Amino acid sequence: MLIMAVLLLAGTTFLTISSTETQIADNQKASARAFLLAEAGLHQSVARLAANAAYPGESGVAMAGGTASISVSASAQQVCLSKDVDVLASVSVRGGQAQTRLRATADQAIYPFQWGLFAVNGPLILSSLDPSLTPWSLIDSYDSRLGPYQPDTNGGGSVNVGAKGSVAIINNVTVRGGVAGDSVSSSPTAVSNLGRASDAPAPLPEPSAVWSADPNVEDGGTLALAPGNYYYAAVTLGAGARVTASGSPVTIYVRGTFVAGDNVTIGAEPGQKLSLIANSGTGPPSDFRTGDNFRLFGSLYGTNTSVRLGDNAVIYGAVIGRRISGPYSTWEGEPCCNQKAPTLHFDRALMAQPVCTQSTFSLRRGTWREVLP
Repeated sequence: MLIMAVLLLAGTTFLTISSTETQIADNQKASARAFLLAEAGLHQSVARLAANAAYPGESGVAMAGGTASISVSASAQQVCLSKDVDVLASVSVRGGQAQTRLRATADQAIYPFQWGLFAVNGPLILSSLDPSLTPWSLIDSYDSRLGPYQPDTNGGGSVNVGAKGSVAIINNVTVRGGVAGDSVSSSPTAVSNLGRASDAPAPLPEPSAVWSADPNVEDGGTLALAPGNYYYAAVTLGAGARVTASGSPVTIYVRGTFVAGDNVTIGAEPGQKLSLIANSGTGPPSDFRTGDNFRLFGSLYGTNTSVRLGDNAVIYGAVIGRRISGPYSTWEGEPCCNQKAPTLHFDRALMAQPVCTQSTFSLRRGTWREVLP
């Protein structure tokens, strides 16, 4: 009887352990499912907000073996009409519910500046016709939040460039990073080929605004802008002209052609946040043309704008255009190469800079999320 009692106790213990282990496994499975349902709820809320910016959320939403309750409210940190989204997902498990709560912020914006240079409809051509001109054109990165570009202390970082089309990196151009494109050629300098670009910055709807006439800044003149948004039907800047920002941010929208003469400077270090948003719609393309020695401290976003940079252009920021090239010669029927290709110091601070879309919502990059088991 003693032996039977010991065996009965051992059997009961083994059954209890087995049952407990099964319950633990079920709990872990339910917790993982609840987390995935909460993630799905975040993305569903973004889709609903894109269809209706006044979407308030909903409760008891059936989702793949569980339910989710979604709460949407105006964010305290507004970026393009931001919304705070709170999703509580529940999955039934023996003895109760496994729950996960995720909180994130959805911005009515996109974050396109993940590339230093990107041609949405290719090609992207960086080439010097005169290889005797030194130093070589350099594509690298820095962070303006740490001060002006300095090659030894705040510079020399990597940056990717690309195109939805062909990319040519030829003759005295150094790219400290990778290159993505349908086809990538580089000579004589080898570059890291990232393959085809998986996506491209999106077009934007034209703002509902009153468009001012071309400012027509004369040779050597200055266009000084206070913080705010400016809407121009076209922009003409004479040789030696300057566009300055007395504070930040300053955003200049250009509906039509942008033409700059030689030695034009837009923005200035340190710390001026000046953004140019050229034609980014789906209609006829526009042109962005500069003369020699062009300087840009800021960003250019023009998914439907052909960007043609003169010799010896230097950009402290980023450029996204329909096509990006120089004004001389031709390549596949398009303007090709500069006597000295442009230099780009990509500003990594732009990676967190949104472009307001008026319709598209997306989860903010780097959003803090709280997970509650």
